[in-house]
Amino acid sequence: MRCNLEKERRGLILAGFFPLIWINTQAELESFKMEYANARLECNAADERANILASKVIGLEEKASEHLWLNLMVHQSHLRHLKLKGVAILGFPTLIRVVVHILFICLVFLFQLISMLVLIQMQQ
Repeated sequence: MRCNLEKERRGLILAGFFPLIWINTQAELESFKMEYANARLECNAADERANILASKVIGLEEKASEHLWLNLMVHQSHLRHLKLKGVAILGFPTLIRVVVHILFICLVFLFQLISMLVLIQMQQ
């Protein structure tokens, strides 16, 4: 029986069967390498787009934070101006104004925290 297997193997080698398998394996390996390289390029492009979007988000958050802060400063300046003129300040009771200011400061802090988290995520 062993002799028959040897003869069959020699016949397959002579017929070129094993080199054909090797060529197919090499072709599959090259195909896999190409797919891997393409996937890596797509991944790098996606990372680059994500970094660009993250930087735009950070810029918008900074602008929004500055805008909110400037609105608060304008509001406070207006209140000081009215007090100096001796005009009675109409509007919200004092407690509600304090709560609104605290919420505004928390909102500004939240925007800054989100910006820092996005920067940390980009660096990783």
